[in-house]
Amino acid sequence: MSSKKRTQFVDHVDNEMRSFPHLKQRAEFLRGYYKVERDLLGLSLPIQRGRHKRGYGPLDGLTRENQAKFWFEVWQRSELMESMSQAIFFFERWAIERRKLFAKKMIDNIYDPLWPFLIKMVDRCDNWVHSDGLSGLLSGGLEERSRERFPLMKKWNSDRNPWRRRQSVLSLHFYARFRKKPLPSSKTLPLIDALLEDDHFYVQRAVGWALRECYNVDARATLAYLERNITRVPPIGYYAAVEKLSPALKKKFAKMRADARKKISRSAVEKRGAR
Repeated sequence: MSSKKRTQFVDHVDNEMRSFPHLKQRAEFLRGYYKVERDLLGLSLPIQRGRHKRGYGPLDGLTRENQAKFWFEVWQRSELMESMSQAIFFFERWAIERRKLFAKKMIDNIYDPLWPFLIKMVDRCDNWVHSDGLSGLLSGGLEERSRERFPLMKKWNSDRNPWRRRQSVLSLHFYARFRKKPLPSSKTLPLIDALLEDDHFYVQRAVGWALRECYNVDARATLAYLERNITRVPPIGYYAAVEKLSPALKKKFAKMRADARKKISRSAVEKRGAR
């Protein structure tokens, strides 16, 4: 399997994506919505998934392991957002296939062959769509071998790359309802806490989502944490963090945050007056 063939496959996927009718106006709207500078056609998700489902001729006869190398090349080299999404669809499909084999006890694990690709793919993320797509896969792999893989999340938690930091909390559960063996709050809350003051927009949003899912796993511990730290939760992530709480608790926490803001405002006024 030559490098030339993998490069040709990248061009092949790009050309397939560009063969679909696409509107410049829709692409510009989605570029703003996704906040991405990478080239984007604006193809709908059903069109993208439908094309992936039909398969790609150049990969016929290859094992999934070898196909993964081609799709990783697409992820690494393509400048087209839809082509990169095709790569994520491949790994999603591979995980589903292996999950079925695992259920039949034909294999010992699901994510071992996928994991080395997935953790490298994070480094080329620059938008929440691709980041979320990887989160679902990383979360499954983390659950499968939490003892070996959780240390990577701890390392990413303080990484300079904001998309690694984002994954360090978003991948902990990524929808707790899908987790059969969710990580305990004693492991997840410290990572979330470390990012409460993070200045990156999508890390702040991930903090809110992570708190919501942590609450779905361990409501008692998460509620106790929120009681102590609700004024520190970033505004961007706040509504997700309290989404599952009762109206009474939402009202209580909203008042606590409002009181904290007033206190800060009074302090600022007093400092100006003392000059």
